[in-house]
Formats: sequence, C-alpha cells, structure tokens
Amino acid sequence: MTPRHQIPASNDRDDAGTPCPSPIDLAAWCDGSLEDERSGAIALHLSECARCRVAVGADEATVPQAAASARGAPLV
Repeated sequence: MTPRHQIPASNDRDDAGTPCPSPIDLAAWCDGSLEDERSGAIALHLSECARCRVAVGADEATVPQAAASARGAPLV
C-alpha cells in the first residue's frame, strides 16, 4: 500500500498542468471500478504524471498501454 504522504492531493498537477485525480479515483482506477471514460482519462494522466504512477504503483510499461487503449490506438 502506498504511504499516505506519497498520494498526490487532488489539487496537484502533472508536468502539463493537468490536475491530478483524487486518491479515491486513483484507487478506483487500480481496482478497475471506474467507468471506461473516467478510467481512460486517468490512464492518460498517468502516462504524463510520474507522481501519480508512483502513487498507484504502476510501471512504465503498463500505463502507456492503458493510455493508448483509452485513445483508441492499436497496442503493439
């Protein structure tokens, strides 16, 4: 489990200035309980935000694949 101090606050932003998802949304993304649209938005955010990737324990290979899938791009 991620220590509480490492979970981004929902007012944090990634390098592109996009607001970070709430800790609740990040947890829901991890367990697959979000709607497809929200899940895709978080996957895209995770592809650009190292802090949130660390918070959810996602590796560098998993997130880009999820983000590409959310964009409708073919996975290679």
